[in-house]
Parts: sequence; structure tokens; C-alpha cells
Amino acid sequence: MFYGRIIAENSFPRINEIEQLFKNIQEDEFIELAHKAMISMDHEITQQLLYFVILFRDMPHINKYVNSEKIDTAFIEQLVMFSYSYVMLYDYSIEKVIDDMLSFIQDEKLLKLVYESELIYNDKLLLFFILSKFQVELLDKFFATIKDISAFVNYFITLPEDILNSIVSRNYRLFQYIMVMMSESAQSSIDSGFYNKYKANIEIFSKLNDLIRAYKNDTNPATCPPEMNRKHSPQRISYLVNMVRKSPDIRRALEYFEGENIYMDEKEKTIIAAILTDPFLKDIYKTIESSENIQAN
Repeated sequence: MFYGRIIAENSFPRINEIEQLFKNIQEDEFIELAHKAMISMDHEITQQLLYFVILFRDMPHINKYVNSEKIDTAFIEQLVMFSYSYVMLYDYSIEKVIDDMLSFIQDEKLLKLVYESELIYNDKLLLFFILSKFQVELLDKFFATIKDISAFVNYFITLPEDILNSIVSRNYRLFQYIMVMMSESAQSSIDSGFYNKYKANIEIFSKLNDLIRAYKNDTNPATCPPEMNRKHSPQRISYLVNMVRKSPDIRRALEYFEGENIYMDEKEKTIIAAILTDPFLKDIYKTIESSENIQAN
């Protein structure tokens, strides 16, 4: 197969041949291929394999194989670092690694990688971007292992402002953890300076959290009308539209509420976003809302 042909022919097959090989590859063959690449001393072959895995990452079976328990963490590490090096080489945004190239690696697999890879743990910039993918449960697991809180906090607050803002906006839970760690490390002067610098972000996300608390109370099945928890019901859509509209930043609110699993499905989020951002739909909704208010009075 792939590896054997390269060794025998001392050259790479054409891209359409490789694509066909990846389409037909079985899990055991893929695992063996990844293992051989890791123990091989041939840097070029290993790099080519990593490239093709990323190229064909949208194939469902390749996605499944990469996240298999049988795949060594070393292979995932090489895959991440290859992607990271690639975007850095071509001066792409580092977020492209997380949002595009690494979107096919499951979070639990990345968490295991963070635990086991000194290379990635020591590259704090990449580490923080990986952490920004994690929801609360995985963040809890990770931060339970941190021993040197002071060093961790110090690195975070010295990140370039554009990078730090990006991480803060991507995952407020991660930002919250850092704030808690800062207070626990008793670095009051740093806390104050950091707070003042990012006060606007803190206040935005504080407001979003208040809205989420109100949402959970208003959609409590024990006390709310059934329509509030019925998928795509007019009452629910109206409530969500008004909730997002109360936020200080609609774009951030839409993204943040998605991360908090507020929407029942992607369609619901699309409906809310359309009503709030499409000028035509915004006008229609305001008209309907005004009519309902007049009738209510």
C-alpha cells in the first residue's frame, strides 16, 4: 500500500492515486502506517504522510482513525506540530490551526496530548489556543493539574495584546480560570493592571453570564410554559432574540451562547442570527413585535 509503494518506487504516487488509497484504507492499515511513520528515520515520508492526513481530513473514516484509541499520542503530536509549523511558515493566523486544521481532532484527544506532550505544553502560545477549544469539563480537568500557578499566569498576561484578546473572545471560561488563578497567586498589582486593560471584555462577558443565568431560570421545565423548551417555537425564538439583543455585543453573544449550548440546534442559532443581523428580517420582526405589544395593551 502507500508506505510500501513509496519505499519500492522511491517516489510519491500522483495525488489522485493517493486520494484513492486514503478512500480505501482500512483502520488497521492506517494505524500500521502511522506507527511506521513514527519509527521511521525518513523525515520526508513522515512529513508527506502528515500532509496527506490533513489534506484528506474530511473523509469520515480518516477522522475516525485519527481519533482512534489505537493511535499513539506521538502521531497526534506530530500532526499538531506539523500543522502549527505550516501556518507559521506561511504567516497564517494561528487560529487557523485550531479552527480548521485541528478541528478534526477530538477535544479529549487534544487534552491527552496536552498532558503527555512536553513539546506542546512548553509552547504556551499553542497551548493556550488548544485550551481555548475546551469547554468547562475539560478545562476543569486541565487546571486541576497545574502546579506552578504563578508561572502560568505570568506567561498569559505577557502575551501580545491581539493574541490575548483573541483567546479571551474565543473562550471566556478560560479567561475566567486565569482571573481566578491570578487572585489565588496574590499578584494584586498584576490583577489591577490586567483588569483595567481588559475591563471592557470582562464587563461584556459578565453581562453575557447574567443573561445565561436568567435564561436557565426562565427555561426551567418545572416553572416555565412548555413552549419555552419546544424546538423552534415562536415563544422560544422571540425570547432568544430578545436575550441576544440585550447583550452589549451581538456577534460575541451569538458565539458565546453557542459555546454554552443555549441553542437546541444549528438551525435555531441560524434563525436567531438572521433575525438580528439581516436588515430585512430585523424590520419584519420589529413590525411583528410592535403589533403584538399594541394588541397586548
